[in-house]
Amino acid sequence: MNSLAPSIRANSVLIVALVCVTFLSVQRHGGLFIVLVAPPILLYKLVQLLRHWKSVPQRRAHLVALAIVATASLIVLSVHSHLHNASRAQADQVAQSIEHFQAARGHYPASLSEVGLDSAAFRRDLMLSYSSSHGDDPVLFYAATFVPFDTWQYNFLAREWIYDPS
Repeated sequence: MNSLAPSIRANSVLIVALVCVTFLSVQRHGGLFIVLVAPPILLYKLVQLLRHWKSVPQRRAHLVALAIVATASLIVLSVHSHLHNASRAQADQVAQSIEHFQAARGHYPASLSEVGLDSAAFRRDLMLSYSSSHGDDPVLFYAATFVPFDTWQYNFLAREWIYDPS
């Protein structure tokens, strides 16, 4: 029975590098790291797989490498999917609170504290910001979780979130 140990040993540097990249990539706004690292590695390992197809040990090592990169990418995508959904749920609650305030009082609140929300906590956790001045449309946005500098802005008229890549 063939063991995977030699294939894992052959990919030990890749494993250590991808553990580090995966750790950086699962942080808020860190998804870009895996996007920059995984595709070139996948392409290189795929070419190497095709070049060494006849050698069973090398073929196995390259297949294991492809599986490692794919697994790291899936982990990052799964974590960011969860972060996005959790952030959106919190931001939806904020938008709903603002809309309820506007429906009850006929104007938008000047700040989140007027609605009874802790704006500092939302700013810290989601990088969420809200502002409204009399006569102007309110502005509500939060930072996207995958890529730094991108935001989701709430359109109060259409009642939908709009992605704003920066």
